[in-house]
Amino acid sequence: LRFFNGIGYHLVNGYGMTEIGITSVENSSKRKAVNRASIGAPFGYTEYSIDKGGKLLVKGKTRASRILQGGTERITDYDEWFCTGDIMRCEGGKYYFDGRSDDLIVGESGENLNPIIAERQLRVDGVDGLCIFRGAECITLLASVPGIFIDAKLKSIYEELKARLAEAKLSGEVKRIVMTHEPLLRAGEFKLNRRKIAERVDLGQMRVFDPHKIDEHVAELVSGMEAELAACFAEALGKDSSEIGVEDDFFSDLNGTSLDYFALLGLIKSRLGIDIISNGEAKLSTVKAIAEYATK
Repeated sequence: LRFFNGIGYHLVNGYGMTEIGITSVENSSKRKAVNRASIGAPFGYTEYSIDKGGKLLVKGKTRASRILQGGTERITDYDEWFCTGDIMRCEGGKYYFDGRSDDLIVGESGENLNPIIAERQLRVDGVDGLCIFRGAECITLLASVPGIFIDAKLKSIYEELKARLAEAKLSGEVKRIVMTHEPLLRAGEFKLNRRKIAERVDLGQMRVFDPHKIDEHVAELVSGMEAELAACFAEALGKDSSEIGVEDDFFSDLNGTSLDYFALLGLIKSRLGIDIISNGEAKLSTVKAIAEYATK
């Protein structure tokens, strides 16, 4: 919202579900109000209410006239409340989305931890995305740090996350912090599924590392990175990876052209998140040099 409104396009937040249709939209023309991400107030033919658990209830004539539940079709009543399962708060007559009720995590104190609200308090520069979930052993904070391979920067991010947890008084609930270079959303996904992310982490389908072992992780990473970079070199040059030595110069040894090098930089950016052009390092021309650059 801030980005699109900032460049002159009017973009607002709204609310709807398959079962109830579109029921509200932010109608302010003021950028400050729009950027607060309210879903607005319900349209005249719709009513909102919030139950004791903070979930939004909706009724009105936008609601589907029939609904399938457990394979059984039933006719719905426009005058009955539909529980959306979305946690909402109302301020000044406008409603704000604060997460899903099925994402709530019961902490050791017995109180519900709302991961969306918690994650907003934990934002740190350099972190692409955060996800709090209950893992196999404890409540875990996962930080996605694509393109960051410098040990000092990773350690700094970890210390900042610990500090944010302490400030938010969540250190007692969130027992573990892990990091990954992978994005939290897979191709085709448009919203975070905490259950699936927890499964991917617990089953080893997402490569995560312990911030206490960053030095070891970076050392292992260099070897894997060199293999990935060699694959990028090979693709840009139309060669096999086995033909690429870590100290082979892209131009003098491998006969690459400036156009080939431009393609190489694009491959490295998309696969490893390393932006060489923006850092003015166009002379990096060996696998070893680029790997060293990315991790120092």
